[in-house]
Amino acid sequence: MNNHLWELVALDFFVVPTATFRILFGFIVLGLDRRQVLHFNVTTHPTAEWTSRQIVEARRGGASFSAHPRAGPPSA
Repeated sequence: MNNHLWELVALDFFVVPTATFRILFGFIVLGLDRRQVLHFNVTTHPTAEWTSRQIVEARRGGASFSAHPRAGPPSA
């Protein structure tokens, strides 16, 4: 694993409530080798198109992805 640590990334969505009771959705990509932020963005209305654009932008920065979800979709 140490041989490939430089190419591993973690990505996550998170929710941020604001002081005016709005909800912001964040997307972050972290490089695991140096624990640095590779890409970060926030939106009020995430869509599949927005999410795919964020992944494309993060890849331009040098991140590579392989889909291995740990959990299923969020329940409503």
